[in-house]
Amino acid sequence: ISKDSVTSTEVPKEVGIALKREKTVVPFLLDNSEYQGSLEYDLQNINYIDATKNPFEDRIKDLANAICFASSKPFCTDNALDNQQTKSSVIASINNTVKHSASYKTAKEMQVEFAKANVGDTITFGSYEQDSEKWEHKEPIEWLVLARKKDRMLIITKYCIEGSDVFCDYANERYMALNWLNNTFVNYAFNYEEKKIMKNCLFRHNKLFFLKSYEVEKHFISSEARVTKATVYAVAHESGSYTDKFCEWFIASRTSFDRLDEVVDRFGEISSPSVKSYRGYYCAGIRPAMWIDLKSKK
Repeated sequence: ISKDSVTSTEVPKEVGIALKREKTVVPFLLDNSEYQGSLEYDLQNINYIDATKNPFEDRIKDLANAICFASSKPFCTDNALDNQQTKSSVIASINNTVKHSASYKTAKEMQVEFAKANVGDTITFGSYEQDSEKWEHKEPIEWLVLARKKDRMLIITKYCIEGSDVFCDYANERYMALNWLNNTFVNYAFNYEEKKIMKNCLFRHNKLFFLKSYEVEKHFISSEARVTKATVYAVAHESGSYTDKFCEWFIASRTSFDRLDEVVDRFGEISSPSVKSYRGYYCAGIRPAMWIDLKSKK
Protein backbone atom coordinates (compact mmCIF):
# COMPACT_ATOMS: atom_id res chain seq x y z
CA ILE A 1 0.00 0.00 0.00
CA SER A 2 1.48 3.32 -1.10
CA LYS A 3 0.41 6.66 -2.53
CA ASP A 4 0.69 5.10 -5.99
CA SER A 5 -1.21 1.88 -5.33
CA VAL A 6 -4.19 3.50 -3.59
CA THR A 7 -4.79 5.74 -6.62
CA SER A 8 -4.08 3.01 -9.19
CA THR A 9 -6.87 1.77 -11.43
CA GLU A 10 -5.38 -1.73 -11.63
CA VAL A 11 -4.61 -2.57 -7.98
CA PRO A 12 -8.29 -2.57 -6.85
CA LYS A 13 -9.08 -4.97 -9.70
CA GLU A 14 -6.25 -7.28 -8.66
CA VAL A 15 -7.39 -7.26 -5.02
CA GLY A 16 -10.99 -7.89 -6.10
CA ILE A 17 -9.98 -10.88 -8.22
CA ALA A 18 -7.82 -12.29 -5.41
CA LEU A 19 -10.67 -12.07 -2.87
CA LYS A 20 -13.15 -13.54 -5.35
CA ARG A 21 -10.84 -16.53 -5.79
CA GLU A 22 -10.49 -16.80 -1.99
CA LYS A 23 -6.80 -15.93 -2.02
CA THR A 24 -5.07 -14.56 1.05
CA VAL A 25 -4.40 -10.82 0.81
CA VAL A 26 -1.72 -9.28 3.03
CA PRO A 27 -1.60 -5.45 2.88
CA PHE A 28 1.95 -4.18 3.29
CA LEU A 29 2.00 -0.48 4.19
CA LEU A 30 4.92 1.41 2.64
CA ASP A 31 3.61 4.79 3.79
CA ASN A 32 0.62 6.29 5.59
CA SER A 33 -1.66 6.49 2.55
CA GLU A 34 -5.29 5.67 3.29
CA TYR A 35 -7.37 3.18 1.34
CA GLN A 36 -9.56 4.68 -1.36
CA GLY A 37 -12.54 3.46 -3.36
CA SER A 38 -13.10 -0.28 -3.40
CA LEU A 39 -9.84 -0.86 -1.50
CA GLU A 40 -11.40 0.78 1.55
CA TYR A 41 -14.28 -1.71 1.43
CA ASP A 42 -12.20 -4.78 0.56
CA LEU A 43 -9.27 -4.26 2.95
CA GLN A 44 -10.69 -2.42 5.97
CA ASN A 45 -11.06 -5.58 8.09
CA ILE A 46 -7.91 -7.36 6.89
CA ASN A 47 -4.82 -7.45 9.10
CA TYR A 48 -1.87 -5.57 7.63
CA ILE A 49 1.88 -5.29 8.13
CA ASP A 50 3.01 -1.74 8.92
CA ALA A 51 6.33 -1.31 7.10
CA THR A 52 6.56 2.33 8.18
CA LYS A 53 7.74 1.05 11.55
CA ASN A 54 11.45 0.24 11.78
CA PRO A 55 13.40 -1.88 11.35
CA PHE A 56 12.17 -2.33 7.80
CA GLU A 57 14.10 -5.60 7.37
CA ASP A 58 11.98 -7.15 10.12
CA ARG A 59 8.78 -6.15 8.35
CA ILE A 60 10.08 -7.87 5.20
CA LYS A 61 10.60 -11.03 7.23
CA ASP A 62 7.09 -10.68 8.69
CA LEU A 63 5.70 -10.56 5.18
CA ALA A 64 7.77 -13.56 4.10
CA ASN A 65 6.39 -15.52 7.03
CA ALA A 66 2.83 -14.43 6.25
CA ILE A 67 3.15 -15.55 2.63
CA CYS A 68 4.67 -18.90 3.55
CA PHE A 69 1.98 -19.44 6.19
CA ALA A 70 -0.76 -18.63 3.70
CA SER A 71 0.73 -21.08 1.20
CA SER A 72 0.98 -23.78 3.89
CA LYS A 73 4.77 -23.67 3.79
CA PRO A 74 5.75 -22.08 7.13
CA PHE A 75 9.38 -21.87 8.25
CA CYS A 76 9.80 -24.56 10.88
CA THR A 77 13.49 -24.26 11.64
CA ASP A 78 16.53 -22.43 10.41
CA ASN A 79 18.31 -25.77 10.22
CA ALA A 80 16.10 -27.10 7.43
CA LEU A 81 17.81 -26.37 4.12
CA ASP A 82 14.62 -26.44 2.04
CA ASN A 83 12.88 -24.03 4.40
CA GLN A 84 15.85 -21.69 4.36
CA GLN A 85 15.94 -21.74 0.56
CA THR A 86 12.21 -21.05 0.48
CA LYS A 87 12.62 -18.22 2.95
CA SER A 88 15.49 -16.66 1.01
CA SER A 89 13.56 -16.91 -2.25
CA VAL A 90 10.43 -15.32 -0.78
CA ILE A 91 12.34 -12.50 0.90
CA ALA A 92 14.25 -11.77 -2.33
CA SER A 93 11.00 -11.68 -4.29
CA ILE A 94 9.39 -9.34 -1.76
CA ASN A 95 12.39 -7.03 -1.75
CA ASN A 96 12.18 -6.76 -5.52
CA THR A 97 8.44 -6.02 -5.44
CA VAL A 98 8.74 -3.43 -2.70
CA LYS A 99 11.74 -1.83 -4.37
CA HIS A 100 9.80 -1.07 -7.55
CA SER A 101 6.29 -0.47 -6.21
CA ALA A 102 7.27 2.92 -4.81
CA SER A 103 8.29 4.09 -8.29
CA TYR A 104 5.29 2.56 -10.09
CA LYS A 105 3.77 4.97 -12.61
CA THR A 106 0.85 4.84 -14.98
CA ALA A 107 1.36 5.12 -18.74
CA LYS A 108 -0.01 8.67 -18.72
CA GLU A 109 2.33 9.74 -15.89
CA MET A 110 5.33 8.38 -17.77
CA GLN A 111 4.29 10.13 -20.97
CA VAL A 112 4.05 13.46 -19.16
CA GLU A 113 7.48 12.92 -17.61
CA PHE A 114 9.19 11.73 -20.80
CA ALA A 115 7.72 14.57 -22.84
CA LYS A 116 9.98 16.93 -20.86
CA ALA A 117 13.14 15.11 -21.99
CA ASN A 118 15.28 16.51 -24.79
CA VAL A 119 17.65 14.81 -27.22
CA GLY A 120 20.76 13.81 -25.29
CA ASP A 121 18.96 13.45 -21.97
CA THR A 122 18.78 10.21 -19.98
CA ILE A 123 15.51 8.67 -18.80
CA THR A 124 14.74 5.53 -16.78
CA PHE A 125 12.24 3.08 -18.22
CA GLY A 126 11.71 -0.58 -17.32
CA SER A 127 14.03 -2.65 -15.15
CA TYR A 128 16.54 -5.43 -15.77
CA GLU A 129 19.24 -7.26 -13.86
CA GLN A 130 22.46 -5.26 -14.18
CA ASP A 131 24.72 -5.63 -11.17
CA SER A 132 24.87 -9.36 -10.50
CA GLU A 133 23.86 -12.84 -11.61
CA LYS A 134 20.76 -12.82 -9.40
CA TRP A 135 17.54 -11.93 -11.19
CA GLU A 136 15.58 -11.20 -7.99
CA HIS A 137 16.78 -7.60 -7.82
CA LYS A 138 16.27 -5.79 -11.11
CA GLU A 139 17.60 -2.25 -11.53
CA PRO A 140 15.98 0.61 -13.51
CA ILE A 141 17.22 0.75 -17.12
CA GLU A 142 18.78 4.01 -18.28
CA TRP A 143 18.03 5.12 -21.85
CA LEU A 144 19.51 7.88 -24.02
CA VAL A 145 17.08 10.04 -25.96
CA LEU A 146 18.25 9.99 -29.59
CA ALA A 147 15.41 11.78 -31.38
CA ARG A 148 12.03 13.49 -30.96
CA LYS A 149 9.38 13.46 -33.69
CA LYS A 150 6.03 15.04 -32.79
CA ASP A 151 4.44 12.62 -30.34
CA ARG A 152 7.14 9.97 -30.25
CA MET A 153 10.68 9.61 -28.96
CA LEU A 154 13.54 7.33 -30.00
CA ILE A 155 15.61 5.89 -27.16
CA ILE A 156 18.48 3.40 -26.79
CA THR A 157 19.92 1.83 -23.65
CA LYS A 158 22.80 3.84 -22.21
CA TYR A 159 24.83 0.69 -21.63
CA CYS A 160 25.03 -2.79 -23.10
CA ILE A 161 22.55 -4.62 -20.91
CA GLU A 162 23.13 -8.12 -22.23
CA GLY A 163 25.66 -10.24 -24.04
CA SER A 164 24.98 -11.99 -27.32
CA ASP A 165 25.31 -15.29 -25.52
CA VAL A 166 21.66 -15.05 -24.41
CA PHE A 167 20.24 -15.57 -27.87
CA CYS A 168 22.80 -17.33 -30.04
CA ASP A 169 25.70 -19.74 -30.00
CA TYR A 170 26.91 -19.43 -33.56
CA ALA A 171 27.31 -16.66 -36.10
CA ASN A 172 24.49 -17.90 -38.33
CA GLU A 173 21.98 -17.65 -35.49
CA ARG A 174 22.11 -13.90 -34.95
CA TYR A 175 18.64 -13.50 -36.44
CA MET A 176 17.28 -14.89 -33.14
CA ALA A 177 18.14 -11.60 -31.43
CA LEU A 178 15.01 -9.74 -32.57
CA ASN A 179 12.81 -12.52 -31.29
CA TRP A 180 14.62 -12.49 -27.94
CA LEU A 181 14.20 -8.73 -27.61
CA ASN A 182 10.46 -8.75 -28.26
CA ASN A 183 9.58 -11.78 -26.17
CA THR A 184 11.94 -12.74 -23.35
CA PHE A 185 13.34 -9.26 -22.73
CA VAL A 186 10.09 -7.30 -23.09
CA ASN A 187 8.13 -9.58 -20.79
CA TYR A 188 10.81 -9.55 -18.11
CA ALA A 189 11.83 -5.89 -18.21
CA PHE A 190 8.52 -4.03 -18.60
CA ASN A 191 5.25 -4.01 -16.69
CA TYR A 192 1.73 -3.61 -18.06
CA GLU A 193 1.72 0.20 -17.94
CA GLU A 194 5.16 0.50 -19.54
CA LYS A 195 4.19 -1.73 -22.44
CA LYS A 196 1.27 0.62 -23.21
CA ILE A 197 3.56 3.39 -24.44
CA MET A 198 5.97 1.26 -26.46
CA LYS A 199 5.22 1.84 -30.14
CA ASN A 200 5.08 -0.99 -32.65
CA CYS A 201 7.66 -0.45 -35.36
CA LEU A 202 9.47 -2.09 -38.25
CA PHE A 203 7.32 -5.21 -38.18
CA ARG A 204 3.73 -5.44 -36.94
CA HIS A 205 4.41 -7.11 -33.60
CA ASN A 206 7.89 -5.81 -32.79
CA LYS A 207 8.50 -2.95 -30.39
CA LEU A 208 12.26 -3.19 -29.83
CA PHE A 209 14.96 -3.30 -32.48
CA PHE A 210 18.64 -2.74 -33.22
CA LEU A 211 19.86 0.44 -34.88
CA LYS A 212 21.25 0.26 -38.39
CA SER A 213 24.59 1.84 -39.28
CA TYR A 214 23.01 4.89 -40.96
CA GLU A 215 20.88 5.48 -37.83
CA VAL A 216 23.96 5.28 -35.62
CA GLU A 217 25.71 7.84 -37.82
CA LYS A 218 22.62 10.05 -37.85
CA HIS A 219 21.79 10.08 -34.14
CA PHE A 220 25.27 10.01 -32.57
CA ILE A 221 27.16 13.22 -33.29
CA SER A 222 30.60 11.60 -33.01
CA SER A 223 32.34 8.26 -32.66
CA GLU A 224 33.12 9.19 -29.05
CA ALA A 225 29.39 9.49 -28.33
CA ARG A 226 28.87 5.91 -29.52
CA VAL A 227 31.33 4.44 -27.05
CA THR A 228 29.64 2.64 -24.17
CA LYS A 229 30.25 0.18 -21.37
CA ALA A 230 28.53 -3.04 -20.35
CA THR A 231 26.74 -3.76 -17.10
CA VAL A 232 28.27 -6.25 -14.67
CA TYR A 233 25.51 -8.71 -15.52
CA ALA A 234 26.13 -8.31 -19.26
CA VAL A 235 29.82 -9.00 -18.83
CA ALA A 236 28.89 -12.42 -17.47
CA HIS A 237 27.13 -13.09 -20.78
CA GLU A 238 30.14 -12.37 -22.98
CA SER A 239 29.38 -8.80 -23.98
CA GLY A 240 32.34 -8.22 -26.21
CA SER A 241 35.81 -6.92 -25.53
CA TYR A 242 36.35 -5.11 -22.23
CA THR A 243 39.67 -3.43 -22.83
CA ASP A 244 39.53 -0.09 -20.98
CA LYS A 245 36.08 -1.16 -19.72
CA PHE A 246 34.42 -0.33 -23.06
CA CYS A 247 32.54 -2.82 -25.16
CA GLU A 248 31.46 -3.39 -28.75
CA TRP A 249 27.74 -3.48 -29.47
CA PHE A 250 25.81 -5.05 -32.30
CA ILE A 251 23.86 -3.09 -34.90
CA ALA A 252 21.49 -4.45 -37.54
CA SER A 253 22.42 -5.46 -41.05
CA ARG A 254 22.21 -2.77 -43.75
CA THR A 255 19.72 -4.95 -45.61
CA SER A 256 17.80 -6.70 -42.81
CA PHE A 257 16.53 -5.70 -39.37
CA ASP A 258 16.70 -9.25 -38.04
CA ARG A 259 20.39 -9.89 -38.62
CA LEU A 260 23.31 -8.44 -36.69
CA ASP A 261 26.05 -8.13 -39.30
CA GLU A 262 27.87 -5.07 -37.95
CA VAL A 263 29.21 -3.75 -34.66
CA VAL A 264 30.18 -0.44 -33.13
CA ASP A 265 33.62 -1.15 -31.71
CA ARG A 266 35.07 0.14 -28.45
CA PHE A 267 36.37 3.24 -30.26
CA GLY A 268 32.94 4.09 -31.66
CA GLU A 269 33.74 3.03 -35.21
CA ILE A 270 31.38 0.88 -37.29
CA SER A 271 32.84 -2.35 -38.63
CA SER A 272 31.87 -5.83 -39.78
CA PRO A 273 32.72 -8.65 -37.35
CA SER A 274 34.52 -11.71 -38.58
CA VAL A 275 32.37 -14.84 -38.54
CA LYS A 276 35.40 -16.92 -37.68
CA SER A 277 36.19 -14.92 -34.57
CA TYR A 278 32.58 -14.48 -33.53
CA ARG A 279 32.81 -16.66 -30.42
CA GLY A 280 35.85 -14.74 -29.31
CA TYR A 281 36.48 -11.04 -29.87
CA TYR A 282 33.12 -10.32 -31.46
CA CYS A 283 30.72 -11.53 -28.81
CA ALA A 284 29.41 -7.97 -28.70
CA GLY A 285 26.93 -6.42 -26.31
CA ILE A 286 23.24 -5.67 -26.79
CA ARG A 287 21.79 -2.13 -26.84
CA PRO A 288 18.05 -2.30 -27.60
CA ALA A 289 16.31 0.70 -29.15
CA MET A 290 12.63 1.62 -29.31
CA TRP A 291 10.13 4.38 -30.00
CA ILE A 292 8.02 5.64 -27.10
CA ASP A 293 4.54 7.04 -27.73
CA LEU A 294 4.18 10.39 -25.93
CA LYS A 295 0.52 10.88 -26.83
CA SER A 296 -2.11 9.42 -24.53
CA LYS A 297 -4.61 7.09 -26.18
CA LYS A 298 -8.33 7.37 -25.55
